[in-house]
This record gives sequence, C-alpha cells and structure tokens, in this order.
Amino acid sequence: MKFLFQIALSIAICCMAIVNVSAQTKAAKKLPDFKFFDLKGNVFGAKQISYDKYLTVVYFDPSCEHCEKVTKDIVANINKFKNTKMVWVSFGDAKQIAEFQNKYFKGNKNVIFLHDKNMKIFDFYPDAEDTPTIYIYDKNKNQVAKLGESLAKDIYKYYR
Repeated sequence: MKFLFQIALSIAICCMAIVNVSAQTKAAKKLPDFKFFDLKGNVFGAKQISYDKYLTVVYFDPSCEHCEKVTKDIVANINKFKNTKMVWVSFGDAKQIAEFQNKYFKGNKNVIFLHDKNMKIFDFYPDAEDTPTIYIYDKNKNQVAKLGESLAKDIYKYYR
C-alpha cells in the first residue's frame, strides 16, 4: 500500500511539473517588453505601440536578400496586411534601415522601423535565428506564430 502511495505521489508531482512548464511556456509567448530606438535615436518600446488586431514584428537586415524578397512580396500584397501593425527591427546601420523603409514603406503609418543599436534583439527574442524572423501577436499580446522566410500569404493567413 505504501508503494502505491509513493507511485501516486510521484505521478502527481510529475503532473504539477508539466503544468508549471506549460505555464512558463505560455508566459514566454507574450509580446516582450522590448526597447529599441526609432530612426531619430529616441527610445521606443513595445508599450508605445497601439494596435487593434495584430502586431507583426520582423527581425531583419536591410542588406539581406531573403529579407528583401519577403518585403517585396509583402508590399505586393500590402492590402492583406491592413489588420496588423508592423514593426521592423534591425541592428544594421541606421542609414540603411531608413533607406529600406523609404524604398518599401515610405509614408505607410502602419509600419514602424526600429534600430537595435545595442544588439538587444536576442535578449527579447532569444529564438530569433535568421533574418528575417517574423513574430505575430494577437490583440492580447499573445504570440500567434513565429515564421522564418515566408511568402506574404503564409504570413497574412494568421490575420483572421
């Protein structure tokens, strides 16, 4: 009988550990409270971004061919991105980031470009591996998807 009690207790402890890990995983999927810089050099944080439906954060490099390919496809389908605020973050040269913005999103108020001049992207997004890495969040700041190089249709399908 004592043996059965020990087994039951072990199972209960394992279940509690699984629930705890699951809760930690969900917490890690929230929009991080990042702070980068706008292209004028001012600190700009996640709390300053207001959006109604979705937020798309794109970690990119303005000189990356893959980033340019994804961007061109997004621009060609820009009407499908009306339900999301887009934030593009790069630790590349600020001048190159501004040129990238002007080339693809000049005058688009739904797109924000941020400079990570202190290379903090990996503090906020430790799973960002390649450029581009795309994170999509819902209105409750829960991560809906994490994508690598993707076609626009594979991105906007998350904006329901």
